[in-house]
Amino acid sequence: MKKILLPAAIACLCAVCAFAEEPPEPDDDFGINYFEIIPGEYESLLNLEQSADGSFYVGGYDTLTKLEADGEKAWSVLYNADSYDYIISLGGIFSDSENNAYAEVSNYDSYQTSILKYSPYGEVKKSAVLPLAPDTYPAILDLTGSKAQDEIYVLAEYYDNAAAQGKVFIGRYNTELEIVSSVTFSGLNWGIGALEADNSGNIYY
Repeated sequence: MKKILLPAAIACLCAVCAFAEEPPEPDDDFGINYFEIIPGEYESLLNLEQSADGSFYVGGYDTLTKLEADGEKAWSVLYNADSYDYIISLGGIFSDSENNAYAEVSNYDSYQTSILKYSPYGEVKKSAVLPLAPDTYPAILDLTGSKAQDEIYVLAEYYDNAAAQGKVFIGRYNTELEIVSSVTFSGLNWGIGALEADNSGNIYY
């Protein structure tokens, strides 16, 4: 599969902060609809992805939330629901042709970066750890995919101890989270980077 690597681009995302205990009243004329993530959680929302059935997945630092097409919340889950480890996401969210959602998360206790695959009902169906050793301190940058190809693409950076330099990792996965191919090259993005893919499976970085 052809890959196109372009000069690094800065992805600017508008994070919607949800720190207010009592948000303003919805604006009926504009159609704003507020929703609660998880009671007691303070969250910043980073990414939004529409699925094939018209619903939306909203990714935050700590949570993944599904909104129905009418804006009503279906569910919200913590990335670290099964552990006490500090797990956050700074990458993108992708939904495949079967409405599953994918998130890239980093565990800052074990220094592992993983892809999580969620069912349309909020259950973790699969997970895969990126092939980057914990002592390289891998950090997530972005995740995207191609519905036409049913593939997932991840972007991360890490420190190559042997070469004493920062490097970039781009991985291509199928929807079973099996790695298909990957490429690494020298460079350090300092936590900033973006990936996009077209319907032919070409990757743009």
